Amino acid sequence: MNHRLGTGFAGVLVSLFVALSIGLAAAPAAAAGLTPRDCKDVVYGDRKLSFCVRGWVDSTNDNTRAVVEVHTYAWSGGKWIDSRSQSVTVNAALFAKDGGFQYVWGQDAAYKCRINGPAGAVGCSVPNTARVAFYSPGERYDGRRLYAGVYDVSFRDDRGVAHYSNSSLSQVWAEW
Repeated sequence: MNHRLGTGFAGVLVSLFVALSIGLAAAPAAAAGLTPRDCKDVVYGDRKLSFCVRGWVDSTNDNTRAVVEVHTYAWSGGKWIDSRSQSVTVNAALFAKDGGFQYVWGQDAAYKCRINGPAGAVGCSVPNTARVAFYSPGERYDGRRLYAGVYDVSFRDDRGVAHYSNSSLSQVWAEW
């Protein structure tokens, strides 16, 4: 466990406590497929990282996962265009159920990701891509409200420059 995750872990617990304490509005029962998402853009000069979080529920409504979607861009010709980065990584994200903390998942956590789908290859970092979706480990969907948050994502752009967006509080937050 690196220092950033240790620092972020306390923030994970604080964020979850705050979210549950303020009584976020109940979400409707999850429908199969992807739920609505919450997104954030972070600009690093002429490079941009866009990341979103949402939920995924299988077609039988029995299993669910958190999903972090990451997209990298470069500024060119007066607009943002897809930019193939040397690597894109989700370092730390949260999956929680109403009534208690579940787990932190990502490159810096014990729980790892699936790449581009619930049955994708295991890994939380992908080389040579402009966009990727990371799926958390699966959980049985039991009707309780679910939460997902993103704390730490990073990418190494096409020039090899490393960029990080990390926080002790969730940067984006979804519930379903």
